[in-house]
Amino acid sequence: MRIHVAGEEALGLCPEDLLLYLSVHLAVHHSLAGLLWYYDLFLILERWTDTLDWQALSTRASRWRVRAAVYFTLREVERLFGARVPAAVMVQLRPRGPRAAAMAWLLRHRGPAQRRAAEHLIGLLLVDRGRDLVGTLRRIALPPSDWMAARYDAAGASRLRQYAAHYRRLGQVVSQATPGLRPRRR
Repeated sequence: MRIHVAGEEALGLCPEDLLLYLSVHLAVHHSLAGLLWYYDLFLILERWTDTLDWQALSTRASRWRVRAAVYFTLREVERLFGARVPAAVMVQLRPRGPRAAAMAWLLRHRGPAQRRAAEHLIGLLLVDRGRDLVGTLRRIALPPSDWMAARYDAAGASRLRQYAAHYRRLGQVVSQATPGLRPRRR
């Protein structure tokens, strides 16, 4: 799509892809926390709501397996700013199952700081398909040796030392996520 930036013509994402990109970015890289990110999405909805191809957005979200991320970001934009996403689109995007229920619970009961602490857990909860989650968990627990060598080169050439460093790192990630799951202080 051609757009104008500072008086110059440039290529930009179509509104549907921009909405998808920013939704996924907010969900995955910011743990669904950040009022400014939500406001950006609200502004896109305000500007393009009458011309957005909602069916294309829903189809791409499904094809790209980012339905959960898009659903939860749009739901929060609705809650925060009163934006209106067509109900039929929200039904199409709405994830189901225990991961979706856990994600909805986190959004209701955890503030932005707690969500940021649980960023790795949120990333797992937003995986659309169960079989993708299994593969992701397998790669977390047993990453390929070339990845281990690149990531943990400082641990030494021994594969055993690299895996030990990896599991120490996983322990740190889990301990950092724990505050995100504790009850909020009043």
